[in-house]
Amino acid sequence: MLNIWSNPDSRLNDSSIAFLAGYLEGYITRELINYHFHNVWSTYCNEHETFCIKVFDFYKQNIQFMRNKVETESKVNPFWYQVGLILEQITGLEEGMKQTSIFRSETRFDQLEIGKIFILNSIPDLWELESVLGRAIKSKDRGKTTCSAIIKLLPNDLIVGHNTWLEFSQMLRILKKYDLSYRTGSSEHSNVVPGQIISMSSYPGLIFSLDDYYLLSSGLVVTETTNVNFNLTSFQLVKPTSVFCFVRMMVANRLAVDGSSWSRIFAQYNSGTYNNQFMIIDYKRYQANSFNQKPGLFWILEQMPDFFIAKDMTSALVTNKYWASYNIPYFEDTYLIAGYPMLRNAYGPFFDHHETVRAKQFRRKQDQANDYKSVLKLLRYNNYTQDIDTQCDVCKPPYSATVSLASRGDLNDPNGSYSIPIYGLINETAIDVKVTSYELFKQFKMYAISGPTYEDVPPFIWSNSSLKYEILHEGHPDVWIFSPIYF
Repeated sequence: MLNIWSNPDSRLNDSSIAFLAGYLEGYITRELINYHFHNVWSTYCNEHETFCIKVFDFYKQNIQFMRNKVETESKVNPFWYQVGLILEQITGLEEGMKQTSIFRSETRFDQLEIGKIFILNSIPDLWELESVLGRAIKSKDRGKTTCSAIIKLLPNDLIVGHNTWLEFSQMLRILKKYDLSYRTGSSEHSNVVPGQIISMSSYPGLIFSLDDYYLLSSGLVVTETTNVNFNLTSFQLVKPTSVFCFVRMMVANRLAVDGSSWSRIFAQYNSGTYNNQFMIIDYKRYQANSFNQKPGLFWILEQMPDFFIAKDMTSALVTNKYWASYNIPYFEDTYLIAGYPMLRNAYGPFFDHHETVRAKQFRRKQDQANDYKSVLKLLRYNNYTQDIDTQCDVCKPPYSATVSLASRGDLNDPNGSYSIPIYGLINETAIDVKVTSYELFKQFKMYAISGPTYEDVPPFIWSNSSLKYEILHEGHPDVWIFSPIYF
């Protein structure tokens, strides 16, 4: 767990606060950063040198674009002012990790390099750049899904839960809390940003969550699940003259005051990468002990290249008493643009928003989720050999551990036969769960569990896993059996 805060009475300007916050984090967590970088990146370019040259050229153009906009617009545009602070924080993290001298010129982000920190933060945006820049992607990787989420409206509570699906190499985690008294603009008379405090689940070297799961002092909780873009022709719309998703997220987290403004800020300079369904819950609007909720309590938005849609979905939450998200677009336009009808026709209901496995599991089991503890349990659910919806009549064996609410792709038979590639043995698992409630949120608190689910299936143990020889896991514990943490 990591807490970094600035003194609101300090005479330091925002740029210095951002750089020093990054430097401190980089210095303190440098060993974990090096482990994490080694595990997720060190072999990435080994067989793809030409592709990686294209990636770094794209990164250079993107950084130069952001740098130019910050230099010309940050004094008049809060969006670019906050982007500049993010670049400062990344630079500080890089230098703190390297233990570089802290005494440098006033303006530092002009020396931002494509080092370990920028690479780690841009990894989810890279998932789309692989298609944009022509890297060959294995069929079982193209359909990988990432995350399950539920918002549960109860008679006396509003609960937000999320689990993250990633490769096993990415299981090094840090719960982070930033309390940085940035201002909304460059003037000393500017107000402090609404999202001064950001509490989040995260990873070594990252300035954002990636899961994503944020508790904000503005009264908002922000989370998401990723929508894979299968429309390859749309990738021609992805350009370096944009702002990556991780940057726009943190800008919106700091500046927004409600779901509408979060959506509007985030939509600017859409990169078309890391395309998600975001859910924004505004606890300021929550009326306790009532199902009659004010408009604006709950927004969702979806993004694709050159496309963005956002809507107040409070009425749907009130009607259904829950909202579930599971990597299938909700809005019909997003569903069409991202190419899901083609996949539904080829593979059936797995790619249908209402009939995919997790949609049915959430419908069946959400009634059992009546407090934060039972939501934790729900989002750890994987009873794949017995659950009716994880059965696959044309698969051998006739079920899959990948597709439950908490994936365990390592448990599938390496010699099995599966109707959809991702039903088989795959380097992906639900690596955590995070839950907050109305009372927990008032204290910026959550409960979190790290590691793959083990309640109804065997725990993940590196020394017992067939994946131990092919997946880097430096710095990981061997046995992944952990209890909830209060953070």
